[in-house]
Amino acid sequence: MPHSSPLRSLRKNSENALVLGLGRGDRDLGRVSECAKGGLGQMPMAQVRRFIALALPFVLLACGTTVEPAASAESASGGDASAGGAGGAASGGATGSGGAQPDPDGAGEEFLLSFPRRNAFGLGQPLAATKNGSVITVGARAPAELLPESIGEPFLAEYSATGEVLHALALPGAAEPELMAIDAEGSIFLVGQLYMDMTFGELTLTVVEDGFYLVKVNPDFSIALAAGVTLEGSSPLSAIAVDADGDVVVGLGVYNDDASVQKPQIMKFSGSTLEAIWSTTFEHDISQGYTIALTFNRDGEILAGGAFTGTLTIGETELKKAGGQDDPAVYNGWLAWLDPESGDPLRALRFGGASFDYVKDLKSTASGRLLLLASQTSTSTFLDHTDTFDEERSESILYDFEDGETVHWASRLGGPDYYGNALALGGDGQSYVAGRFGWLGTEEDAKGGRLTRFAADGAKGESVEFATGNPNGLTHVAVDTKGGVWVSGAWETALDFSGKSYAPPTDGGQFVLRKKGF
Repeated sequence: MPHSSPLRSLRKNSENALVLGLGRGDRDLGRVSECAKGGLGQMPMAQVRRFIALALPFVLLACGTTVEPAASAESASGGDASAGGAGGAASGGATGSGGAQPDPDGAGEEFLLSFPRRNAFGLGQPLAATKNGSVITVGARAPAELLPESIGEPFLAEYSATGEVLHALALPGAAEPELMAIDAEGSIFLVGQLYMDMTFGELTLTVVEDGFYLVKVNPDFSIALAAGVTLEGSSPLSAIAVDADGDVVVGLGVYNDDASVQKPQIMKFSGSTLEAIWSTTFEHDISQGYTIALTFNRDGEILAGGAFTGTLTIGETELKKAGGQDDPAVYNGWLAWLDPESGDPLRALRFGGASFDYVKDLKSTASGRLLLLASQTSTSTFLDHTDTFDEERSESILYDFEDGETVHWASRLGGPDYYGNALALGGDGQSYVAGRFGWLGTEEDAKGGRLTRFAADGAKGESVEFATGNPNGLTHVAVDTKGGVWVSGAWETALDFSGKSYAPPTDGGQFVLRKKGF
């Protein structure tokens, strides 16, 4: 039996809540999954530094799933899900916990889906939009109405734009998938920790000392392939993307033997065989270095981004923080462009000052534009753009930029009360940022999620708030082909949406909702 590493019990579910937020979800030009992204919130920076220095190595890794019996989901309208047994797929005719609705205008409907509590930190579930107008989500604990024979098991589910369950798959005995992405043919790739023997369909994977599983699921939710990947050290899983050829790129961070240093690592796998093609690790000298987001530019190069403290070496480029060299709680953001064939770094840059700056999300549009959602503290500088605001607070900024050269526009999300977690692309060059308002210690109705639309020129459009009672707000966002915007998060209090009031499970839980015409 493999010996237990110091962080094995902490890394079994490496969702990184509260701080950098690494992780999962929606589909863009590169079909990049969103990252489940919490944030430190608007603490004064002195408190932020103290918190990070003491808790960061553990908070980022300690989000294990709960094991209480699944709570019943409440909804505005019910319906029994047509489902197979454990490990089987369900399809057709079923309604989600929000209920399938009429669709007179062909634009889908508004609804809310409720799921049992996922983990102690309260993050939402990954979301991925398909080319058929549906959205896929993955979770830790299947509700009874979705998979009645597999209650509480990890699951994968596909919902139509009216809330109908199109497919559902239980993953009994497996660790919860932490990363998810879809290729151009509709195949789904799942990544999760492999800390025990696990079975996917007819395929069994053997536990590895340090590493993860990579599973390919067919569009009909049957298991196509499964592979175990061994790493040199324990690692939080943080980002995934599928390129135009259907190959899979995974971003993570790997620890050294005593877990004192974490290095960003990028790996590429064949989408047809799941065999490893290459692996690239960036040297990092102190504390944690993270890979947080992945996308592709118009030339097919891989664009990766994250955070580092200390000195980060990417190929021939050595990146050093702008300040606080001896302070492990001072982070800067990094971006790197990699050769898709070899994984060799082509160029790299850093941004930020002597405080706490990092990448939250990256997207590449159909026109070749690159969008960066970043967390920054004043004075914030990225490429040729500088912004100044309250230096005691961090803010989220959305950038439209050329490949490592020029910022076309930068839009602050709305001051320190709005912190962005995830980014998705819509039609007509629009983009959507899901985030949160409020923080720990505020009243229940004074914290929750906020969704904002941005025009192609960066002009901030409409915003909508959801008072969830959870400080992480909205952690994932996806836009379907009918223009519906899907968001997920955790909720602790009743949520009013689309003229109805929804109650969470008694111990809190996760929700996915779809908003139309936004």
